[in-house]
Amino acid sequence: MPDILIRHCTLHIVRRGGWSWGEDPTVLARKAASVLGGLLERRFAELWPESADVEIVAPIRLSLPFYFSELAEASENGCEGGRAHALQERFRAAVDQAIREAVNAIPSARAKEPQVSPEPKPQPDEITASPFEKLLKLLLSWLRAGALEQILRDVGERTVEDWHATLLSIEGERSRGADSSRIELHGASRASRNQPIPESTHTPFVIDAVARAVRTRALATRIDVLSTRIISIIAAVEESGVGAVGPALVAALDRDFPLPQATTEDDSPRSDSPTSTPTIGETPSLPTLVGLPSRHSDAPRTAPRPSRAMSWRQLAKPRAEGGLAHCALPFLMLGALSKMGYFEGLDALLAAAELSEEAPLFATALAYKVLDPPERGWRRSAADTTSAAIFAGLEQPASNEALADFERKAADFLPVLDRAVADALANGHADGSPLLLCEVSGGGWMLAEVDGVFPVASSTLCEAILGIVERFGRPRLLVPASSAGGGLLVRLDAEGFRFVTDAPPTRGERWRRFHRLPHERWYTNDVESPEGPLVASARKLASAYHSLQTTWEELALRPCVAPGDGGALETSMMLVAAVALADLSWNLWKDLGDTDPLLAIERFGDLDARVRFSPGEVLVKLPLGKRSIDLSRHGLLDDVAGVPWYGGRVVRFSGG
Repeated sequence: MPDILIRHCTLHIVRRGGWSWGEDPTVLARKAASVLGGLLERRFAELWPESADVEIVAPIRLSLPFYFSELAEASENGCEGGRAHALQERFRAAVDQAIREAVNAIPSARAKEPQVSPEPKPQPDEITASPFEKLLKLLLSWLRAGALEQILRDVGERTVEDWHATLLSIEGERSRGADSSRIELHGASRASRNQPIPESTHTPFVIDAVARAVRTRALATRIDVLSTRIISIIAAVEESGVGAVGPALVAALDRDFPLPQATTEDDSPRSDSPTSTPTIGETPSLPTLVGLPSRHSDAPRTAPRPSRAMSWRQLAKPRAEGGLAHCALPFLMLGALSKMGYFEGLDALLAAAELSEEAPLFATALAYKVLDPPERGWRRSAADTTSAAIFAGLEQPASNEALADFERKAADFLPVLDRAVADALANGHADGSPLLLCEVSGGGWMLAEVDGVFPVASSTLCEAILGIVERFGRPRLLVPASSAGGGLLVRLDAEGFRFVTDAPPTRGERWRRFHRLPHERWYTNDVESPEGPLVASARKLASAYHSLQTTWEELALRPCVAPGDGGALETSMMLVAAVALADLSWNLWKDLGDTDPLLAIERFGDLDARVRFSPGEVLVKLPLGKRSIDLSRHGLLDDVAGVPWYGGRVVRFSGG
């Protein structure tokens, strides 16, 4: 019989009809407690096998009518026959009904053997793909979306170097006699992917790609040349339908876009110095390219890659067994991130930067963003560090030094992950729904979906935010009065953006005023839309702005790295955590009223989970109750594959 622990049980006996309590009423109570307790123990033993580990947190209430004679007979002779047997059957039915009402689920009533989880399904090719294949697939998706050139300008210089080296790494393997790496592409037949690739295959495509790339501005730096070579490689692969880079393609690149000599770290200035990247005046003349304007002044600048001697990855020990995670919220965010394709991009970027083994550090930083704020801003509780370690699949929590070092190495490609979040939200944006544009505490601009308060992007430059608005199709912008200064409204109007604000016009501004109730007062530059939709949007302004401000302030209290060391990682983790939390809240409670990211923290922050690691899966067992039922009903406990720090294991959820 399995061990059963009932934390609290109350028995109420209500007399109906003419029978009395007897000379000693406590005798009846003792008999009822003994008989009903025994029946409860027996029924629970039938419901769950010995190896089962089940926890029910919802109250279980049952109502059982019985006759005094039934209770007396069961107390003296047991429940195997006579009137006492009828009492036992009614009790079994009442227990089953009570559990169904409490958790809306019950295992087989006659389960005798432990249920065996199905064998893990074969993992997708992407999980075991090479860094080349992962990166190629990601870059192809950006090329098809017309975003590749912009992304190459946004990322840091070291990331551009890493991507170029990863794409050309296959050429070195071919020169040693290895087969070419292949990846399934649109338009590529199975035969072409399984047959040797002629070395002349890419030549016409390279020529076409280079001809289309001829522009009006000279390539000024090594990074410009690397970016051009990357674009040419991806364009050639896309047109040929062959997922490989062969010697003919490399030769064409070297002929048309020769690389200048890279400076070494020992005798060159730092990469953030104005002279850190050599010009191409010493190289043969090159075609000129457009679409590669000078890089943003706020693009990440690359620090020298640190030594990997005795790095964190050599000291960290993967978690062999599971444990109790005091907060299940990090695991609940995985589904939302997987749906938006976040993990696929993260996996490719980590592989290209040779940081795949440090993916648990990314997981640790993400977990700290939703766990309890540390005391004094830096001292975390043992429960939080243990929960973060379990989520990251580590035997011991990652040190703050390791997290800070990871931030420095990952800062170059974090803008790519932030863009993936914005693109996913843009793809799901509802026509006619406004966006919130505002400044937040601590400085910087933010863009957010008003419905559900999904943060879209954060930047110190308003220009960058407006560029993202373009990807949403220029919807109406809600601008609070606190953010409307500095000529912002005039600029929005001049650039053709429609806005609604509660800031009265200043001298020289002539905005349309509208309201529905006497105390309401808003302004807009939209002179065509009817008043109804404008009022509906304007009424969301104050609550959405307050929710976004509060969310950003609360997440800032949960540093993923000790204060002052987080840098770009802090902002990126705040963004992705807030979006995942907003998705949870929206899916669960959008029909009940307004939602925001903090609602998920408030309602799931104390939900724990027992986690078990096995070779093929990570099993997350949530306590049975209303919260786990709601999550399951809304499809938020589906299996999640492709999480980079779990080494190909599938995350599965269960109750109990």
